Amino acid sequence: MVRSKLAIDPAIDPAIDPAIDDAINGSFNEATPETRYKLSILLKAIINDEGRRKPDYLKSTNIGSESTIKRYLDQLREVGFIEFKGTAPQTGGYLITEKFKLIIKKISSL
Repeated sequence: MVRSKLAIDPAIDPAIDPAIDDAINGSFNEATPETRYKLSILLKAIINDEGRRKPDYLKSTNIGSESTIKRYLDQLREVGFIEFKGTAPQTGGYLITEKFKLIIKKISSL
């Protein structure tokens, strides 16, 4: 598998990083390993830089086209890991949900 270039700040706690991957793997077990990997990259980018919009994550993750990023964002929203807050796509941004924070806390404590 070819790994994408990341513009992600390595500020994610190393102990939390595997929990994020476990959450992705558990929620997207029907997805290919490459898709789960890219979902994980996108989710980590959102964690590191919440409140941004789709074009921002498109540039920072380099994991696919605009339609691919949209599809991944939709998938993360469908499982309740992220939410979009704002009155319009031009003024809002993506945030991590409380549900996802609880999942990570639970996985990290195992």
